[in-house]
Amino acid sequence: METKKVNKTEFVEVAKAIGTVTYQIVSNGNFWFEQLTDGDAVYQHKLLTLQKMTVNALLEKAHNEPSRLKDSLGNVCAFIYESNSFVYYCLIPITRSEKTYADRQVRSYARCVASKRATQLPHLSNENKQAA
Repeated sequence: METKKVNKTEFVEVAKAIGTVTYQIVSNGNFWFEQLTDGDAVYQHKLLTLQKMTVNALLEKAHNEPSRLKDSLGNVCAFIYESNSFVYYCLIPITRSEKTYADRQVRSYARCVASKRATQLPHLSNENKQAA
């Protein structure tokens, strides 16, 4: 199946044409897309890019204090900064298990940001979908 990268306007047009039954938000490495699938192609509209940085680079990039992600004990496990269609992050942990936990927290955060940036698609009935 062919993957087609489309802009937001084209994505809305595809949704009108094929409906929103197959709509989902997906990640491919450090990229998050909203996606629709028909029998021949997968249509993806890029929502954001997740980019790892050093602490110094992240603090330079952030115009103000970056957000902090904390573990269950209240310890900071990552710094996050959002700008346009990017989520920049830096992991703080020392051990491998802390790193794994922090990475999961960052990806969960990115999924929430992607969901907020997703296109508000019309809810088409089957009759409307066939007419479109």
